Amino acid sequence: VERILRDDPAGLYSKMDDKTRADYRKRTAFAAIKNGKSESATAAEFIELAEKGDTLRDKHVGTPLIAYCNRHKRRNRGRVLLICNILVPAVAAVALAAAVNIPILALLLYIPLAELCRPVLQQLLLLGITPRRLPRMELNGIIPEEGRTVITVSSLLPGAQNAAKTAKHLYNLYNTNGQGAVQICLLADLPGADYPTIPRDAADIAAMRREIRRLNKRTGNHFILAVRPREYSPTMKAYTGRERKRGAISELIRIIKGGAHQFIAFEGDLEQLRRAKYLLALDADTGMLLDTAAELVGTALHPLVKPRIASDGRRVADGYGILIPRLVAELHSANRTAFSRAMAGVGGITPYDAITGDLYMDCFSSAVFTGKGLIDVEAFSILENSSLPQEQVLSHDILEGCLLGTGLVSDVEMTDSSPSAMGGWLDRLHRWIRGDWQNMPFI
Repeated sequence: VERILRDDPAGLYSKMDDKTRADYRKRTAFAAIKNGKSESATAAEFIELAEKGDTLRDKHVGTPLIAYCNRHKRRNRGRVLLICNILVPAVAAVALAAAVNIPILALLLYIPLAELCRPVLQQLLLLGITPRRLPRMELNGIIPEEGRTVITVSSLLPGAQNAAKTAKHLYNLYNTNGQGAVQICLLADLPGADYPTIPRDAADIAAMRREIRRLNKRTGNHFILAVRPREYSPTMKAYTGRERKRGAISELIRIIKGGAHQFIAFEGDLEQLRRAKYLLALDADTGMLLDTAAELVGTALHPLVKPRIASDGRRVADGYGILIPRLVAELHSANRTAFSRAMAGVGGITPYDAITGDLYMDCFSSAVFTGKGLIDVEAFSILENSSLPQEQVLSHDILEGCLLGTGLVSDVEMTDSSPSAMGGWLDRLHRWIRGDWQNMPFI
């Protein structure tokens, strides 16, 4: 079967990683059992089907092989689960309230019962649904030119006294994920203020610019500094970066696609930046493991993962414009206080690159974008045609993920900090809840 599949008309099978090839062989075996034929004969049939394709994607043996699998069963199970998550706790709450003859108790019990029922229902109704693993090309940790990536750290511009610390973090990202066609960009906004400029701006920019120049001299132009000017925000009633992180990434991608930059400070190789195909969006407190970027880019370069934009140009019809890793609590952050230990668990990464289940990815082939992940630069142009209102959407990541298509790469991990006190945790929860309400009209 391996020998037959290596005759892939697209010539891609032998370039995929071991786990993807193993998945193809496993799918071939299941198809052979279902059809009552030998595995080699079934593999040969898939090769013949692929030979009839017109595009590289259609000529790849994985296209008919994946299409053969029944996705409707997964989708139906997911729908049943979502309905049960609403109805079962509602019925239980009404039954308990009726039993003690206190009607108002039904409203008070619903949310606690929903939290108790959800894991039980998910365990029962998703029994037999295996986690999905997206196919991946083998890059061996080195990102090729066709997958050129800019790793972007979005943050407020650090003060002059913290510039060296920020540069150290950027250099750590380069050491772990800088092999091949990669640039590391500090995409910075100036802190909010009552005026467009304040006296300390020049010193802070100059300090960070010196650090970026030092890193570029040390590594050969792999680092970029991009600082946006302040603009007046009517909703925040202050001068700040327009649309915060979303606006900063949009501005950087506009420059990648050839637009003139409007940054008040830019340092780095602009010509290399404009050859970027992917943007890996991170926050200042996001940690990356060795070769995380290469694993995500290897997945993005697979023809079955590459996004295909719908004819109306308003959404991704097939494939994924965004790939997200599994996010876990950073070890030291999770153990900083008793509160963080209670809310984040033990923290840290898993020792094995095993895939994990996700309801939306496993059942509906689409995950939830949380702001950290690999963005296809060309697919991002869809958002230029979207009707998302300016400065009125907090949880824009979710909407962008729906338009671009979000795929979860669950065997690749990143770390994120966890709030150390209840105040920070409640502030974050408040933003999320406000964002959910703002997204209601888009459903």
